[in-house]
Amino acid sequence: MNQIKALQLLSKKKSTSHVLHLILSLITVGLWIPVWIIVTLSNSIENRRIDRKVGKL
Repeated sequence: MNQIKALQLLSKKKSTSHVLHLILSLITVGLWIPVWIIVTLSNSIENRRIDRKVGKL
């Protein structure tokens, strides 16, 4: 039962498409970099929250 919950939580982890953000940053001459940083930090925080939940199971 706990393994199923852990797998469900782990499937919700987010990833950042760094290639896409790099291309957008190049196209916008660097204006996209703040968005890239915010998305990366947001995903990292969410993934750490999920990892803590999985660790408690």
